[in-house]
Amino acid sequence: MAIKCIFMAQFLIAVKIQYKSLHLIDFIIPYFQMKNFLLSLIFILLYNQSNAQKSNYNQYWKKVENFELKDLPKSALAEVEKIYKLAKRESNEEQIIKTLIYRSKFTLELQEDAQLKIVNDLGKEVRSSGFPAKNILESILADLYWQYFQQNRYKFYNRTKTEKKVNPIDFRTWDLQTLFEEVHQHYKNSLKSPEELLKIPVRNYSEILILKEDSNIYRPSLYDFLAHRALNFYKTDERNIQNPTYKFTLKDPDLLKSNNTFLKAKLPSKDSLSQQLNAIYIYKDLTRFHLKDKDPYALVNLSLERLNYIKNHLISDEKEKIYLATLKELKEEFKLHPASAEIIWNIAKLYDQEANTYQPPEHTENQFKRQEALALCEEAIKKFPKAKGTEKCKVLIGNIKQQKLNITIEKDISLNTHSRALISYRNLNQLYFNIFKVSQSQKRQFEKFRSDSSRLAFIKDLKAEKQWISRLKNEKDYQQHSTEVLIPALSSGTYLILAREKEIPDENMLYAQQFFQVTDLSLVNINDPNKEIWQVINRNNGKPIKNAKVHVKNSQRYANRSEVIDHVFISDKDGLIQFEKKNYSNIYFTINYKNDRAVFGDYYIYNYNNQKDSTEKINAKAFLFTDRSIYRPGQTVYFKGILIQKNNDKSEVVSNEEVSITLYNVNKEEIKKVELTTNEFGSFSGEFILPSGGLTGKFLIEVDEGNANSKFYDKIEVFEMSETYISVEEYKRPKFETKFKPVTESFQLNDSIKVTGEAISFSGAKVSGAQVKYRVVRTGNIPSIYSYYYPQSSSEQEITHGETQTDASGNYTIEFKAIPDLKISKDLKPVFNYKVYADVTDINGETHSTETTVRVAYHLLEAELAISENIDKDQNDHKISITTRNLNGEFVPVTGQLKIYRLKSPDRILRKNLWNAPDYPGFTEEEFKKLFPHDAWKEERNPNKWKKGALVFEKEIHTGATKEVILKNTKNWKSGKYIATFTCTDRLQQKVESERKFNLYSHSKKDITKEQLIRVTANKPSYQAGEKAVIQLSSAAKDLFVTLSIEKDHKIIERKIIHLSNESKKIEIPVTQNDTGGFAVFYHTAFYNSFETGSLNILVPYPENELQITTRTFRDRIQPGSEQQWSFHIAGDKKDKVTAEVLASMYDASLDQFKMHQWDFTPVTHYIYRSYNKATASESFGITTLNVRNLRYQYSHIRNQEYDQLNWFGFSFNNSRWVKQRYLNTLVDKYTKPEISSKEDPNLTKGYISGIVSNESGPLPGVSV
Repeated sequence: MAIKCIFMAQFLIAVKIQYKSLHLIDFIIPYFQMKNFLLSLIFILLYNQSNAQKSNYNQYWKKVENFELKDLPKSALAEVEKIYKLAKRESNEEQIIKTLIYRSKFTLELQEDAQLKIVNDLGKEVRSSGFPAKNILESILADLYWQYFQQNRYKFYNRTKTEKKVNPIDFRTWDLQTLFEEVHQHYKNSLKSPEELLKIPVRNYSEILILKEDSNIYRPSLYDFLAHRALNFYKTDERNIQNPTYKFTLKDPDLLKSNNTFLKAKLPSKDSLSQQLNAIYIYKDLTRFHLKDKDPYALVNLSLERLNYIKNHLISDEKEKIYLATLKELKEEFKLHPASAEIIWNIAKLYDQEANTYQPPEHTENQFKRQEALALCEEAIKKFPKAKGTEKCKVLIGNIKQQKLNITIEKDISLNTHSRALISYRNLNQLYFNIFKVSQSQKRQFEKFRSDSSRLAFIKDLKAEKQWISRLKNEKDYQQHSTEVLIPALSSGTYLILAREKEIPDENMLYAQQFFQVTDLSLVNINDPNKEIWQVINRNNGKPIKNAKVHVKNSQRYANRSEVIDHVFISDKDGLIQFEKKNYSNIYFTINYKNDRAVFGDYYIYNYNNQKDSTEKINAKAFLFTDRSIYRPGQTVYFKGILIQKNNDKSEVVSNEEVSITLYNVNKEEIKKVELTTNEFGSFSGEFILPSGGLTGKFLIEVDEGNANSKFYDKIEVFEMSETYISVEEYKRPKFETKFKPVTESFQLNDSIKVTGEAISFSGAKVSGAQVKYRVVRTGNIPSIYSYYYPQSSSEQEITHGETQTDASGNYTIEFKAIPDLKISKDLKPVFNYKVYADVTDINGETHSTETTVRVAYHLLEAELAISENIDKDQNDHKISITTRNLNGEFVPVTGQLKIYRLKSPDRILRKNLWNAPDYPGFTEEEFKKLFPHDAWKEERNPNKWKKGALVFEKEIHTGATKEVILKNTKNWKSGKYIATFTCTDRLQQKVESERKFNLYSHSKKDITKEQLIRVTANKPSYQAGEKAVIQLSSAAKDLFVTLSIEKDHKIIERKIIHLSNESKKIEIPVTQNDTGGFAVFYHTAFYNSFETGSLNILVPYPENELQITTRTFRDRIQPGSEQQWSFHIAGDKKDKVTAEVLASMYDASLDQFKMHQWDFTPVTHYIYRSYNKATASESFGITTLNVRNLRYQYSHIRNQEYDQLNWFGFSFNNSRWVKQRYLNTLVDKYTKPEISSKEDPNLTKGYISGIVSNESGPLPGVSV
């Protein structure tokens, strides 16, 4: 008997696995405890027989799939309908849902208006289905609606909210809010009867799922599956959905705490459509259900997911601290279960992220956080060696301990000059350096190698010119650090630098290599539209190199892709070579001069054919004006337009030409088109009657060329279409408006602040008894003088929200407490903006909104200085403006001190920084300045770090009497950089300070600061024809050559080489009538292996030529229905006689509540001259990074848990070809067995294999091998 019992238990288990009939087996097992064993055996055998008689759906689906592979959707759909009928007959819910997905897919391919039919058919199926199929179909229907929105997002953004559905059965006509509400309702419906859904294993529906390994451990039930599908929707942040004033915000810190505390947290919100709120509701339900689980895997997984979501959205200054505390509490709660390894990994990951905030020298508090992360991960490995969380911990340990290296050097170094390398590293103790001198042929050979072994073997045979060891500071903090090392002086040539972690190279090491060049030569490209101009200059002083041999040649690899060039040029006295502009690729310049040689490449040169066409180019542009900006459906739109033609800077109207005006609805569907002809003033007018029904939202009126044959349109180059948008809405004319009264007082933080608003009808009556809903939101801003190393603003935080009413005078008062953001230090002088939003609804239901901002800080006063950035000290009319006001903009008179200091600038010329200063200096300050006299020590070049020097001006200012100070006697001040400061106190005796930096220079004296490399200035801000522009060049360098080019009409008309030796020099440029609009000078030079370039625009203003319009008679208020005559006087500039046509419009200004109405008319555009030409030398100057190879690095990544998904079987609501093809590829893999073939390839690199994966259909892309 015992043997029989064992046999029956095994039989029952097999039945349970095969048929997944959990409820039946649960019934049968206790039934076997009855005495009548024979009866139970017969029952099971009968059950087995009845199941054996069920249809084999696989054979039917095989037919469908084969039809799909043959691209026969009609035949496939016919088979699907057969399966549907069979599944209906057998009440097989899985198969019914599967057929509905397939039916939708084929309907989309075969029928018109398929999307509407799919949704409506699915809706009928939902209504006729029972539990739980109904729940699944509700979820699918919600998904389809949301897919449609995502595919047609732009259409919904142009639509306005309607009170009811435009077409109840056609979702394509709904506005975004209506569609969102529909999606929300279907997802709610999908989660009905949660207790019953929890009893159904999700794998019961494996036929319609894409199964993921271990997913059923974490999301075991059908409820879990449907709830997370809904969460995917609610966790999206669709910002264009209209939010009410009482918008729900995640601000309760209890939501980020333990599961029990989370469940107790109250959610008092009226915002029932809030996505965040509904996400929290679902998380609460899931948590409540899984707290009952015996095995905590699902609960821990859910808790971590919930905490991560809330942390990302919670508005709280303490959320990071709360999040960590909750993780530690969860870790303690489940400390004996392997699931806690996942919690440990999350805490360790958080420590690792905190370690990333280490940014010396300012932010060093989290330097050693990775040590804590390592300790936690090692704890997980020891306690739970086989847990999934432990695998993640192992990956994190590997990432933390991984060695990292990045080395930056100058790619071109001056002859016999010390240079340096910036080393950025992690977990390294030393580096071994070698420098090898190589020929160009050796360089080309090395660049062809593709394997590390080939490169290292090549390097092994080279003889080192220099070698040394650099010890690296390692504090075991697992942080990225940086330092600098010396590169010794070298002679002319090409070099290969090698850095490695091991003294003896092997095939299991970290190494880095790169080529660089040592030369005093450099190559500058001077942009010109007609020819190629290149200049050879000395990289240390910019001196042009005369008689240099320049070999210009294509790389042979790509010569067939472009024009071929192979020519030797000799540079002229200005160091220039020139050749014809064509399309060249992969050009290299080899320059030889005396004992120096340099190679620069590889360049791409394109002939853009910038030469101006001699034919006249005319553009046409239309301007359109409507009588209003907002209309109701069925109303008439009156419009008027003007057509003008532009020829360079000249504009004139176009008469007697046809234009086409088209009205489009929100979906860019044409409603009506009219053809009109311009009059003698180039204008045209007409009207459109808007459709009385259909979609509302943003309509478009477009003006284009007319359809008639036209010589004018044949000769124009571009017709700039006019696009004018109007709003078409079922609006109600506003009866009242609301606004806040100006806030003029000063407040202190933590004060109770009251702001007053009012609601007034347009007739002037007060609106009493209106409901006011409000919310107050805080942000923090840090003044620019303190925000150099800090973020300039903090995140939003809701302070309060509530409701009130207007009183008999139409007034309402909102009170809130000015709570500061304590995360922002008081020392940074933050200013907190409290934005108050109010929605006012009168007794008729009409609602209007307004907002105001109250600024509060630890101080009560703001001071602001205004002064020009550049001041010519020879002029005596320079002004400093001083403004003092409270934080809400009201002027406050104070007495303060205005002081001006000269800043202590460097005592030598400094080139641009190669990189930021390292956190571990490689040299002492004395060593650095001796080795690199023209490089900045740390932040020596940053004016924000310069200390105050001599006080040159001081004056007590009372802003109640004086708001401007005239600076006199500046000619006696030294040229250089200055700082002006104004200091005062507020009524709480708190210090308030403002500062501004400015440059002081002289255009008439040779007054040059010691740090000045090059300054180019003009003696006037603008010029008139007949004057001369005086350009001054100044430099403190003792031997500097500047190439200066004068450009007019985008052509270089003159080029000068100017030699400066701690002096200033001037050039004069005559200004002619043809220079109207301006011209430019641009310049370039080189100094201490750095390239300097710049330009100066010379302004030559256009003459004024405007109409003068004077109102003679005009009344701004008239009675409805009355007639008034207005008159204007119009005259041309300089009393010219003109003929003009006036366009005037009158509309109801109250409509500006909905959309502002304004016209834009700019028929003439005067462009400020901008230079197209410039000088570049990117291949001759700059930095390069070494190519780093870590031969023992093993890529590892954290494999996140994936979850069961709905199988769409290649169906997407927009009929995506990519989705369909991806699904068809799975069918190909299913029905064809891949074959791998290979053959020997003598050209293949040793150690590699190649082959082709294919099946009977041909090669298979994307196969994992």
